[in-house]
Amino acid sequence: MNATTNQAEQEPTTAPRLGIPYISKILSLLLEKAADNLTSDELDWLSTGATETVYCEIDNLHTVVAGIAGLVATDKNAGNFSHSDEVSGLMWSIAHQLDVIRGLESLAHNAKVRNEDKRRENDK
Repeated sequence: MNATTNQAEQEPTTAPRLGIPYISKILSLLLEKAADNLTSDELDWLSTGATETVYCEIDNLHTVVAGIAGLVATDKNAGNFSHSDEVSGLMWSIAHQLDVIRGLESLAHNAKVRNEDKRRENDK
């Protein structure tokens, strides 16, 4: 995939019913399939680790986007991102990062919910 190719334009590499293999979908599918086999400690680890990673990724993305904004704002000759390939590649990269963050947040939430359900079942 080159920087200007949208993931949606590519042929899915998985079963057609699953659609495009975005990271958020991959993480969701893996947790759905594995959740019944995970211990409470493992679900806690997934939930906590994914939440911490989300905060780091959001902070990193903020730093990168703010830096790019500063470059563009101070460029008097509009040399930064003056070609559409540069801009679209950057936007696809940011979209991918946001999908990873969305997937991790969903993983954290779903692992927490499944762990709460598992604990309730064990308390019965």
